[in-house]
Amino acid sequence: MGISVEVLEEKFLSLRRGDKEVLFRDADNTTLSYLAATIVRDKRLTRLFLERGQVPVPKGKAFSPQDTEGIQRFVAEIGSVVIKPADGECGQNVYCGVTSDNINGVLSDVQRQKSPQIVEEFVQGQEYRIFATVRGDISVILRRPASVLGDDKKTIADLVEEKNEDRQEKGEFPITSPYSKIKIDDVVRFNLASQGFGVDYVPKHGERTYLRSNSNLSTGGDSIAIEMEEIDLPVRDVVQKIFLAIPGLSYAGIDLITPDIKHSGPFWIIEINEDPGLRGMAFPYQGKAYNPAKALLDLAFEG
Repeated sequence: MGISVEVLEEKFLSLRRGDKEVLFRDADNTTLSYLAATIVRDKRLTRLFLERGQVPVPKGKAFSPQDTEGIQRFVAEIGSVVIKPADGECGQNVYCGVTSDNINGVLSDVQRQKSPQIVEEFVQGQEYRIFATVRGDISVILRRPASVLGDDKKTIADLVEEKNEDRQEKGEFPITSPYSKIKIDDVVRFNLASQGFGVDYVPKHGERTYLRSNSNLSTGGDSIAIEMEEIDLPVRDVVQKIFLAIPGLSYAGIDLITPDIKHSGPFWIIEINEDPGLRGMAFPYQGKAYNPAKALLDLAFEG
């Protein structure tokens, strides 16, 4: 490609080809407009622009973390919801499957948050991360929530430790990074309690126990590469609508939920990410790796 690279500072790179320079910080780069970045960093604004662009999103509202009565009324109206901070990252402080029956265990944590809380319908299906560019490049992985597979012998806590070691051996990400290690925290304990057991439970042989409902790779989810031949045209139509809905968006990591991506929906967009999560594409836990970096460089220098 004839691209020269200069390291400006840790994580900041200057890439040049001819007279054109593009600055990168990880995958973030200067092809993304400031306005688009501002929108996708705030889940309230993201919902607003997606709804205006007729992109399918779960029914939801934003609340002050202190408005517990408003949150409870909305939960009673919707049934089962997801509660997450409007400025949240990496799946932190996300509660899924919250209902009027179990919300009291969540509200104390919500009230400690400073950010407005997004409360939205807990839609059912599998979660996919789509890396897409405005040029039409698309890569897709299925994101399986953090989970362990039982063997009739080990507790969930033991299986988590074993899986963390397995992920390190596979070389998915450095296990010292919080972006890959499965951590048993309050959210995991909440989800296990919702299933009727705790970390000392011994799952049966072949029984998959889900530790979280959100499937962020940063909280221990698994990335499973999807062959592009399996991606149906309606998915591409939804992606195109997203780029039309958010002005200045040149690339994104799109989180989509659907019962089966091989068919025509229904689809729900639950988040748009400035950081597209290329590592999960390039180093999937299962399946054939993509090369999303090439698509990003083509976008940067060929437009």
